[in-house]
This record gives sequence, structure tokens and C-alpha cells, in this order.
Amino acid sequence: MMGRTGASATDNRQEGSASSLLFWILALLFAATLSGCDRDPKHVTRPGPPNFLIILADDLGYSDLAPYGGEIETPNIAALARDGILFTDFYASPSCSPTRAMLLSGADNHVAGLGNMASMMVIDQDTRLGLPGFEGYLNSSVASISEILSANGYHTYMAGKWHLGFDAEYGPKARGFKRSFTLLPGGAGHLGNQSLYDPRKSSTYLEDGNPVELPTDFYSTRFYTEKLIEYIDENVGDKKPFFAYLAYTAPHWPLQAPKSSIARFKGKYDAGYDEIRAQRVKQMRRLGLIDVMHEASPRPASIPSWDSLSPDEQKRQARLMEVYAAMIADIDRYIGRIVGHLKKIGEYDNTVIIILSDNGPEAGMFETYWPELFSSIDGCCDQSFDAIGSAQSYVWNTPGWAWVSGTPFSGVKGETREGGVRVPAILSYAGAPRQAWLERRPSSVLDIAPTVLELSKIAHPAPEFAGRSIAALAGRSFADLLADESPASEEKAGDADRAIGWELMGWRALRRGNWKLLWDPYDQSDGWRLYNLKADPNEAFDLSEVRPEELSQMIDAWKTYVAQNNVILWHDVSENEATAADLESRGDGQPINENAPTRAHRRLPR
Repeated sequence: MMGRTGASATDNRQEGSASSLLFWILALLFAATLSGCDRDPKHVTRPGPPNFLIILADDLGYSDLAPYGGEIETPNIAALARDGILFTDFYASPSCSPTRAMLLSGADNHVAGLGNMASMMVIDQDTRLGLPGFEGYLNSSVASISEILSANGYHTYMAGKWHLGFDAEYGPKARGFKRSFTLLPGGAGHLGNQSLYDPRKSSTYLEDGNPVELPTDFYSTRFYTEKLIEYIDENVGDKKPFFAYLAYTAPHWPLQAPKSSIARFKGKYDAGYDEIRAQRVKQMRRLGLIDVMHEASPRPASIPSWDSLSPDEQKRQARLMEVYAAMIADIDRYIGRIVGHLKKIGEYDNTVIIILSDNGPEAGMFETYWPELFSSIDGCCDQSFDAIGSAQSYVWNTPGWAWVSGTPFSGVKGETREGGVRVPAILSYAGAPRQAWLERRPSSVLDIAPTVLELSKIAHPAPEFAGRSIAALAGRSFADLLADESPASEEKAGDADRAIGWELMGWRALRRGNWKLLWDPYDQSDGWRLYNLKADPNEAFDLSEVRPEELSQMIDAWKTYVAQNNVILWHDVSENEATAADLESRGDGQPINENAPTRAHRRLPR
């Protein structure tokens, strides 16, 4: 058995590596199943439409999970992969809120209101702010799947990070979630009420649209999981299905976790990022995720070799990664808790579970583009080695470890290179005929909404919903993976011509078939690059000069993407400054911090 491919002709080498793939996945994943998730025999699965549990991790890299070759033990996620589909070519946005907008709406982020990050449009005086598609919140031109499902008899629950509007009027309650506990902005401390952009201040949390205080023993991953379980339990037994959205803030910075969680990884990363990446590459080859003929991307010249670091710097960087790994292991732990609870109440077999990340790994580098942060840290936080990972610290990972998280690709969060946009994604459904499956067709976060609607047998209401005009779905359902028992090599109609496009903070890209078009705003050559991802998944060999016909076709496809999705490039608007009212009114219910981070902190080249 082998996974689907995104091309009509299957490479013989990939066939050979795929033939041993099922053995590796089953051997690893069956061994990873936890006895704590056993089904309670007293409960019987409810017939009818399926439930949905969407689990979104924050800044999780492609290879951080064990099923993707990582050394961090994630047995509960591995067990879900055993029961379902593991995507090899799944794409998100380069950054947080655009992905979330596409996930909930099924429309491109430039249509849904997050053509750019809201705070960054204000900070960088981006004159697109306020234009259609650039409102800075999930706009009324789209209908969220939570709104649609709620209107069709589903319970709708959410816990975690929203990041689709900084005011309650744009929060989860306004977009169809009947119960919600949410952090409105883009992040916060994990062990307390610590604001992301100024750790001296507090952040705001809402339950069902009303401000609430956090408990004294708050730990984000545990709390969000338990809150979602609480919501689900409120309606157990009423025979109505539910749509639950669990949006973890981990492993987004600041890196924080309980001491007991961190202790499990003591010494795990002393070998350094060069060695850990080599180990991940080896394991990914064993799993069939990397072709044996492909080399992983080399360490960027800007990242020093591990051996060149001083012993003190090695010690500190290893500890940072220990905390990061602990946060990921805790995501797995609490996924195990909610899965176990679904089994206990008899809903697991009727629940479609999707796990993914919102973008590639964070590379830090705040010293370069956000130096003002350090005055805030100096006024509140303990950055000593012994405090790393505690509620008193405010730390983040380094480019070396981000390079590891994105294995085998180049690029990080904020970039449209593969490492910034290709993310881990798992679709699990206990009743599916196809399990322990590698899905190689290019797929997108845009595909989640149409998949949910198809499986629930609810039609998308475009062009009108709740008395307003709305955009149609842009994604494609992958519900066939849960029902289609046709040969794996069969290509679905239109797969080869499907274009997945990106534009964010000056970065541009488009994938169609095996070809990838890339625009790097910091590249002095000032032009498009062209890559064949089948032969060169690490984007090492620019073919733009030797394949002019393909380049021209891809540029035409990019222009079509721009025209169809309301993409307004930065240089297409006048350079008016953001108003003082804008600067005072946006963000976390507090005045915007004009020194908050942005990868476009310097004006991008035109």
C-alpha cells in the first residue's frame, strides 16, 4: 500500500520507499498507543452526523512530531495517525491569523479579512489596512464553519487562541461558537496572565464574550483542553453532534512549561542542533517522508555550527529546546486526555479529528528586528539559566533549533519557503477504511472547511448567509480519503492543475503540481525563483533561467491567483500613514505597542 501522489506518473524510487512505509508506520505507531485511551464498553457510539475536533498547534515545525520523524515522543498523536491519514504536503499560511481565517472560512485570507496580520498593518503603517480583505479581523464577507454548523443543529465549542479580531464584537461568540474560552490576541504566557508584546502587562481572556480571570494554577495547554471537555460534557446525551476547535498557544513563545514537563527532557538536546537534525533526517527517510535520493537543506550560513558555540551558549540553547520539546509533549499528553474522554463518553468512533500547525517554526531573531522588547523584559522577567521555562521568564527558541523543527526544508515562520508554509497535518477517523496512510497530494488549510461540510452533509450557503453576501469556498474537500477505497495511485481530476498561492508581508509563492514559484522580498536579485519540488523539495536549485516556459506559466498562474483572491500588493496602494486613531485603538483592548515585532519592520523592497 502506498500514499497518493500529486503527479500522474509515480517515481519508481518513491514506489520502492513507499512499499516499506506501512511497516514502519505501523511498527512505530501501534507501539505508541496508550492504554489510558481504551474505550469504555458501557458507552455506545451515537449514530448520525459526525462530530469534529480541530486541533491547531502554534508555530509547530514540520518534523517536531514523532510520526514526522521527530525525537519528541508523541504517542497519542501517533495513535491518531495510525487510525487515519498523515499528510506529507499540507500547507498553511506563513503566519498565524491568515491561517486561522482560512481554516474557519475556507476562503483565502485576502478575502476573509486577514490579507496581512492586523497588528503588523498598524505598526508598519500598511495603507491596505481597512481595505476589503484587509480589515484585520474575520470579516462579514465569509461565513465561518462554526456559524454554518451552528445554524444546522451542531453544538459549537472553542478554547484557545482566536487571533481573528482584537475586540469582542469580532470574537468567537460573534462567529457562531456557542461556548468559548479564548485569548483574543496572538499569544500570551503559558503559566500566567503575561502579555505577549509587553510581558510587564496582562492579557485579556474572554469566556462567551465576557472578560474573565485566569486560575492561579493556569497552564495553557491543560486549561484549554479541560475547558473544551467541560463544554462537550454540557450536552452529552442530547444526540446532537458537535464542532470543537482546540487552538493551543503552544509551542509559541514565550517558552514556558511546568518543571516536571521540562525535567523529562534534561540532557536530551546536549548533542546540539546539527546532530538532532541529522537524526531527524535519518528517521524521516525510514518513514518514507524523504526520498533516499534527496538531501536535507544545509544549515544556513547565518547559523553557527553547534561546535563553534561556547559551552555556556550550548548549555543555554539546549535548555531552550528542552522547554520547547516539553511544550510539544504536553500537547500530545492533553490530546490523549481529550481523545480518552471521547472514548469514555462513546463519541470517539464518530469524531473526525484534524491536527495541524498554523505555520512553520519561529526563529526568534528579536534582537535584530525587535530590540525594544528587551527593555520590557528587563523590567519584569528573570532570564537566568535556572529560570528558563518558568512563569518568570520570557524566552524563545533560536534559529538553529528552528532549522531543526523545519527539517528537511529551508525557511521558517513568516516566509513562503517550504519550511515556513508546509506543516504537519493528520486526519483521523476510527471508522475510516484507510489507515496509517501517507497522503502526498498537495493539500491546504483551505480544504478543512469544505471537508467538514461534506462530511456533515451540509451545503455551503454561498452566495448568501444570514442576510449578507458571502464568498464561495476556495478549498477542496479531502473527505474522499475517509470513504474512497480506490487505488492509491489514482489521481483526482484537477490535482495537477491545482494552484495554492501565498502573499504575506512581501513574500509571495505559488505551488502547482510539482512546480513552486517563489518571491523573496529580501533577495537582491529582485525576481521570481522556480523550483521543482519533486526533484528538489528543499528549494536549492533555481530553474527560472533554464525553464522559461514553466516560469511563464507559473507567473500566469500567480496572476490568476492574485485576481481571484483580492490580493493587493503593498506597492499597489499609496503611502499614507496609519492614523493616530488606528494606532491607539487596535490590539488586546490596550493601546497598540508600536514596537511590537514584525518581519517587515523595515520597509520591504518594491
